[in-house]
Amino acid sequence: MDQRLPRTPCPLLIRTDFTDPAAWAALRKVLRTPDPQDGFVAEVELLDDPAYENATPERIVQLAPYGEPEDHTYLFVADRTTLSAPGHPVLVLDLYEETRGDSVRAVATELHGVEANLSIGNLDFHDYGSAADDDGVFRGF
Repeated sequence: MDQRLPRTPCPLLIRTDFTDPAAWAALRKVLRTPDPQDGFVAEVELLDDPAYENATPERIVQLAPYGEPEDHTYLFVADRTTLSAPGHPVLVLDLYEETRGDSVRAVATELHGVEANLSIGNLDFHDYGSAADDDGVFRGF
């Protein structure tokens, strides 16, 4: 796992936990299910590669491309917490230069909004961190 993460058209969602295939399938199903209010789904590129098993957020940030105009300023991680906790709280990692490595969790059903708003700069990490519950998980505004 010494190579850079791939540059992709959509932000990456990297799987780092491979202990529960059923939970991974359930997360993918949630991500593909359109939101009942607006019909949107999270536009993410899944990276389901055992080479990233147990990769820490710090390591993922180190491997993330940054500096080119097409590089994303955030990515998502499906780690053990994501796949074992209710609501599948996905780890969202900030890749923006000044705040690189900051994080917040968002339940999977809110990921489409997080992805959309971060991608257009409508909201930033601070907005989601401020709206997170006491356990650090964003469950909606």
